[in-house]
Amino acid sequence: MSDYQHIKRRIGRYLGFTFYRIEGYSSRSDAVIFQELIAWQVDQGIHGSLAEIGVHHGRSLFLLALGRSGSEKCLGVDLFEDDALYTSRRGIGQFAAFRSNCRKYQFNFTEDEIIKGNSLELNAQEIVSRVGKIRFFSIDGGHMYEHVTNDLRLAAEVLTPEGIICLDDVFSALWPEVAIATFDWIRTVNNRFVPFVATKHKLYLCHSNCASLYLAMIREDKALNSKLISTSIFSNEVIVLFPTVTSRVVDRAVDSLFSLIRS
Repeated sequence: MSDYQHIKRRIGRYLGFTFYRIEGYSSRSDAVIFQELIAWQVDQGIHGSLAEIGVHHGRSLFLLALGRSGSEKCLGVDLFEDDALYTSRRGIGQFAAFRSNCRKYQFNFTEDEIIKGNSLELNAQEIVSRVGKIRFFSIDGGHMYEHVTNDLRLAAEVLTPEGIICLDDVFSALWPEVAIATFDWIRTVNNRFVPFVATKHKLYLCHSNCASLYLAMIREDKALNSKLISTSIFSNEVIVLFPTVTSRVVDRAVDSLFSLIRS
């Protein structure tokens, strides 16, 4: 079995048996996009570690960890605040819940792979020294302008030439500064990084010279089970993925069921 097939299979098992058991905000449709992009990178010989700012209880970080190939690592960055404001209904703080999930679902991370701290105090040199260059960087940390701009800058500085940056809540009415900071940053770097895929919750960026490769991959991927519509952002083609009605209904029903179990 190739490394590509192995990664697809183990992420598929995670999505089928564990994904909904972990409290989090990532939808299954975006998780499948993660799976397809990460596995495709491996199939294409694109190497680098994976990273996420904003881990919460680990739902999407665990998916990234399953995408590791060879000596690649997976970096998680979060404040992991344990005060009452961030305590779950079971009375467990974020860091305790994350560690519990690591033990329960057998996810292993080295000390270098977990940073309990503020991404505003993190620099590119520390990231590279811990895990090397990054091929897939998920950003779901602070949602204020300063945080989003900082996290985008960090991701860009450590990204491999064929790497992907994924931002959460770009299109959420609750967090307008995420969109403002994102599009201001894209203009600031003169379209060196461009969006290529958008969903209800996330926006995916890559280096401009790789956009056509990822667009072609998305169009040809039969596993996404989504409706594709083409639009543009700053004159760059972007594919908008809409999950099918059936997949949306199933996702909501299963997530609601497991939310009762988690509580």
